[in-house]
This record gives sequence, structure tokens and C-alpha cells, in this order.
Amino acid sequence: FHFAKEEPNQYKSITKTNLEMLPNKSLVLISFGEIDCRIDEGLISAARKNKNNLIKLVEKTVKDFLLWFVKQNMQWRHSLYFLNVPAPIYQHELTYESNQRVAKVIQLFNDALKQYLCEHPANLVDVYKYTKDDNGYSTGEFHLDRYHLKKRMIKNIEQEIQLLALSEN
Repeated sequence: FHFAKEEPNQYKSITKTNLEMLPNKSLVLISFGEIDCRIDEGLISAARKNKNNLIKLVEKTVKDFLLWFVKQNMQWRHSLYFLNVPAPIYQHELTYESNQRVAKVIQLFNDALKQYLCEHPANLVDVYKYTKDDNGYSTGEFHLDRYHLKKRMIKNIEQEIQLLALSEN
């Protein structure tokens, strides 16, 4: 969300500094969107609060975020790999409707990310497919807690990157 805003902010500054410190043409993994897709913050609450269309808000946020990264990366030519948002953990203290809303916003977010990445020199690492069950919720196999992935997911991420690298050659 903070990267989609036009004005400079601390998140952009920190990220730009980190990208500058890497050698040119480095492989860079970027994971974003998980906080944006939570029920009590990010896109769902922003759409409700500002009476915005959730689909359009997700698309604009993802598009503007990617454009910022692509623009920054022109000078370094890093290989950018964006991780999509993993399937959500079903939270029993929330209503069924709230859980469905979270699952839907993650689906919208991941669809927009996939769509806009096709237009830019960057790649998608699909962690969602490893984490989802038949209902679109997490199997729990790769989640450390409600939001974070276990380090064992790294093996799958590495395999995805290797496959992407092979398909580019």
C-alpha cells in the first residue's frame, strides 16, 4: 500500500537504499501484500472506510506498486521475483463472511499481481499454490503462524526460481 502512493515515504526510502546496496543484476525476492490483505487493515478496511470499489483498489495498489519497483530497478537491472500472497489461515474467531472476504481479497491481489507482472520485466513466484487447500484456505503445512511462512517454504521458492530461470533461457 505504501509503495502505491505517489509521494515519498519511509518504506520507499528504505527499500531504495537496500536495492542500491546490492550488486547490479542481483536476484531479488520481493514479498508484499500479506498485510494489505488482512481483515482489519489494508485493502479491506480502506475500501470500506473510503467507500471504494475493492477490486479497483486492489488493482490500482498492485499496479502502482509494481510500477514503482520497475522504475527503481531500471538503473540496477536486478532480476525481480515477486512472491504472491499465501492462502489465508481460516480464523475461527472471525465470521464465515469475514474469512471469505480475506480469501477473496487475496485471490484478487494474486490475480492482479500475475496480470501486471506479464507487462513488466519481473517474475512471479507462486507460494499460494503450495499453501492452499480445495477451499482456498491454508493447509497449515507451510504456515508458521496465522500470517508467516515456515522456512521450509524456501525449498519450493528456490525450485520456482530455477524453473523460471530455465524458461527464460
